[in-house]
Amino acid sequence: MFPSSLDKRYDHPEHCKLCLTRIYAGAALHVALDPTDCETCRLGAFISTLAKSLHAAFDDRYENIVSVEDPIEIDPLRAKRVGLILLEAMTNAINHGLAGLDKGKIETRLRRLGNQIELVVENDGAPYKPDARPGQGLKIMRDLAEEPSGTLEWPRAPPERLFA
Repeated sequence: MFPSSLDKRYDHPEHCKLCLTRIYAGAALHVALDPTDCETCRLGAFISTLAKSLHAAFDDRYENIVSVEDPIEIDPLRAKRVGLILLEAMTNAINHGLAGLDKGKIETRLRRLGNQIELVVENDGAPYKPDARPGQGLKIMRDLAEEPSGTLEWPRAPPERLFA
């Protein structure tokens, strides 16, 4: 079975190019997820870098919009948690919200609300199904958000949003 899959890739070089693009994007994500080389992390720049790196792995399948209202600096460990929440939310949007669509839009917004940070991830694809069994991704995002005294909200009515 492996050789036939390999043969298919040789017959379709565009598959190899897509695989390499995703590998490079994964490497960029890995580098971006380690903001431990400084005492504080500029969260807006960090979130923008992560969103762009993930977008690079999916060609033009979706429009990537990131807006940051305020400059926010936080410690690197907390930034990493926010980054992991973002990546999981965007991956869910790609795999579930935009499934079956040729094009879509994922919008990420980051802002400060008093002493809290609000991260909103929205997509214009299929709505969240309230009767769907939550997967591990939602649990992981909730655990990451709650660890530094945060919350995770997933409204079950349109528009489809994830608040962390």
